Amino acid sequence: FVRPGARQTLAAVEAVGGVQHVYTAAQGSYAATVVKALDPGGRFFRTVLHRDITRDLRTKDLGRCSVDLRRTVFFDDRLYNFSTQPRNGVLVVPYNNPDRETRGAMLRCLAVCVLA
Repeated sequence: FVRPGARQTLAAVEAVGGVQHVYTAAQGSYAATVVKALDPGGRFFRTVLHRDITRDLRTKDLGRCSVDLRRTVFFDDRLYNFSTQPRNGVLVVPYNNPDRETRGAMLRCLAVCVLA
């Protein structure tokens, strides 16, 4: 399932010059499938990091993405993933009920990106 509004949010962030990365604890093959579903044209994501590359399942270190952390926002549904860069983290509600999800969740993420 793709969260409602996800593709539109990715396109909007890309349109304003935002650089996007995927950093997941999933295996590389699963990450590739999800990235292809979200971004079939390959234009949204500069970096895709997954457990086969990082080997660290306890936290996510944004320094591995080679980004300016002053202009970086990190969305995750697990608070412990922010332990390396807590000021960059935005906790989101897990996506586990597609019938109850609205575009509002993704619009809030987009608002955070624009205001960052």
